[in-house]
Amino acid sequence: RRRRRRRSREKKSSGVGMLLAVVLLAAAANAFYRPIFGAIRWDAWNGRNGGDNISSYVLKDMAPPEFHWRLPYYAKVLSNTTIAFDADQQSVMDQEIMHAQKAGLDFFAFDTYCSYPRDLDVPQCVEYTTESKNYTPSDPGYGLRLFTNSKVQHSMKYSLMLLGAPSVADKFLSSRADLIASSMNQRVMDGRPLVFMFQLSDKAAAAWGASRPRSSSSSITVLFRDSRKEKELSCLSFFHCPTGSRGLPTVEEQLG
Repeated sequence: RRRRRRRSREKKSSGVGMLLAVVLLAAAANAFYRPIFGAIRWDAWNGRNGGDNISSYVLKDMAPPEFHWRLPYYAKVLSNTTIAFDADQQSVMDQEIMHAQKAGLDFFAFDTYCSYPRDLDVPQCVEYTTESKNYTPSDPGYGLRLFTNSKVQHSMKYSLMLLGAPSVADKFLSSRADLIASSMNQRVMDGRPLVFMFQLSDKAAAAWGASRPRSSSSSITVLFRDSRKEKELSCLSFFHCPTGSRGLPTVEEQLG
C-alpha cells in the first residue's frame, strides 16, 4: 500500500510538473506571437488659433459644453463656450507616450499631410488642398517631431500614413525613406517596415507609378528603395486605410 501511495504521489507530482511545463510553454508562445497594437494619430491639437486653420476648427467645434467630455487631458475649459489646448509641447507628447505604453500600445501611426504655406512649391500639395476644400494645416508634423525627440519612448515605435500623391513628391521622398528605414519604424512580418496608405485614389496611384491603387504598394517600394535605402527598404508591408463607403478590403488586398 505504501508503495502504491508513493507511486500515486509521484504520478501526481509528475502530472503537475507536466502541466506547469505546458502552461509555461503556452505563455512563452503567446508572448512570442503577441499581436502588435498601434494607434493612428491626427495631430491638429496645436491650438494655433489664427495660425493653423485646422486647429482653429477644432477649437470651435469642441467648444460647446456637450463635447467637453471628449477633450484630451491637456485641454482647458476656460468658459462654457471657450476651450484652449496646445499639444505641441514635449511634455505633452512624453505623457501621451507613457499613457500609450501603459495601455499596451506598440506604435503610433503619424499622418503625412503637407504643411502650408511651406509646401506650396509642391504641385501635389497645391492640388491636394484644392481637392480637400482648403485643408491647409501649418504644422501637421509636430507630433512625429516630438515623438522622435522624446526621451521616454523606449521600445515604442512609429509608422507613417502616406497621404496620396504628395507622399511621393520629390521634396519628401528622401526624408520619408529615411523615416521608414529607421529602426524606430514599426516592423512586422520578419522585419518588414510597416507603412499605411491613406486616401489612395486612382490619381494618387498614378503618381506612385501604379496603374491602380491595389498595385501601388510594389510601385512605392521601388520608389523608396531607389532613394538611397535599397537594403533597408527592399521589402515593405503596406496597409491600405480605405475611405468612403466601399467597405474594408481583405487582408490579401491590404498587404503588398
